[in-house]
Amino acid sequence: MPRDPKATAMHRLFVAKANYDLAMQQRKATRQLLNAAILKADSTGMSKAEIARIVGSSSQRVHQIIKELAN
Repeated sequence: MPRDPKATAMHRLFVAKANYDLAMQQRKATRQLLNAAILKADSTGMSKAEIARIVGSSSQRVHQIIKELAN
């Protein structure tokens, strides 16, 4: 007897949602680690432009991150 397509779709949806939630938690944790590394690099005297080149961002964004974390 074939599986119920609705039940199969519901199960896949629950699994996909759980995977998505986990990925979002990991993304947040990874972003916090990167931001902490940016703040540490700034505190060691690296220029914002140099930090931005390394992380693939703009020096303005690096400045925003540092300002947010400093408060």
